[in-house]
Amino acid sequence: MKSKISILLSAKLKQSYVREGMQYYLKKIRPFADVEIYESHTEKKFKAMFFEKKVDSYVIALDERGKHWTTPTFAEHWQRILSLKKGRVCWVVGGPYGFLDCPKADEMLSLSSFTLNHEMVPLMFMEQLYRIHTWLKGMPYHHE
Repeated sequence: MKSKISILLSAKLKQSYVREGMQYYLKKIRPFADVEIYESHTEKKFKAMFFEKKVDSYVIALDERGKHWTTPTFAEHWQRILSLKKGRVCWVVGGPYGFLDCPKADEMLSLSSFTLNHEMVPLMFMEQLYRIHTWLKGMPYHHE
């Protein structure tokens, strides 16, 4: 069964190479998950999207203050999240200053201890989302 994923971006993607990379990973992840990506133009619209999508969803905010995982341990955690049968996992990505008014999330995850360009975060996240799905399927993507 495919996982259902919503990715809410608090800002519109501006760089074409990021958008192209996101589309690349979106195509690669489709066999494993149904993914919808929503971009916001304003904070008000972002909050409206968030409250609409969080219903019956397990919400994970990507934030520098979140928990750090390795790919294998997060893949195992991902299986536990999917077993909760919430229907959908909603990933929330903040803007250049993170979440000034952090949405209510079930958990927070950090992609890195490094300072990351906020526009690159969705692309790096999509790659990791693809990586955990291939890891769980035993595909030769992760080399450890």
